[in-house]
Amino acid sequence: MGFSLEIDAMKDDLISLNAGFLNATSENEVFIQETPFYSDNWMYFLFRKDLFLLDDKTSRDLFLFYTNLLVAEQNRNLVFEIRRISDVRELTVPEKYRQQMLTKNIKQAIHNSVKVLPDLEKELMKNHR
Repeated sequence: MGFSLEIDAMKDDLISLNAGFLNATSENEVFIQETPFYSDNWMYFLFRKDLFLLDDKTSRDLFLFYTNLLVAEQNRNLVFEIRRISDVRELTVPEKYRQQMLTKNIKQAIHNSVKVLPDLEKELMKNHR
């Protein structure tokens, strides 16, 4: 139930973010966001050991959803840290390129999380009954 409520609370923002990424025109853009996609004190970190007590498909899809979300969060944090360096000095070409590559990783990870949402929501609803 907790996973279902948490995913429902994040779903609209993730879908909107994914749509924005899909509609982006520049390949070299950098996505910078200060606020985390996912915090280390939310449901996944509290109940990740219980994740595999659910049926196989639900466990797998929850694992895929959260793993991708955590990859996006890790990359978001790295992009943001590089941006903070730019407050002190001009970024080097490799730093700028790294931000671009991390942004691509963020886009893919968010897309992968959103892609599993429809099936995951059905599975979680089925497990509530």
